[in-house]
Amino acid sequence: MRRTTWIVTAVVVAVLAAFVVTGVTDAFGTGAQLRANLGGTLPDGAANDTFWDANLVDIPGLSITAVHCHGRVQFELQALATGPIRDNACYAAMGAYKGEESSWGVYVLIPGNRAVYRLSNDFGSWRYCIGDLVGGNLPPGPVGPPCGG
Repeated sequence: MRRTTWIVTAVVVAVLAAFVVTGVTDAFGTGAQLRANLGGTLPDGAANDTFWDANLVDIPGLSITAVHCHGRVQFELQALATGPIRDNACYAAMGAYKGEESSWGVYVLIPGNRAVYRLSNDFGSWRYCIGDLVGGNLPPGPVGPPCGG
């Protein structure tokens, strides 16, 4: 490989690593977040009564999400302290963004029957923690996050 290729590769790896470190540390404890809507709304070919969100890029510190609502899609960029999307007009019309909301889930499985979890309160920034894998015979009722609750 040419020297230029190595330099470009090193820069790309360093930038991606910086995004991940920034995302995992909640923008180094500041909670700072860059959010932008990329390109307005476009028709998505779906029926007018459908809505959903789809992550296109989803790493700590960088997220690009396709937000679908009423047959249209908009792309939302988040950088630094990323969190769950809170701009879907269809979800907002149903009152999904009011009051206290807590969400959590497995982000990635790791060896030893453990997982990296991510948690968010009130659609704030994701927080990451490592805990035992939740599953199997769960007790009745709501199950909270296994770590960092």
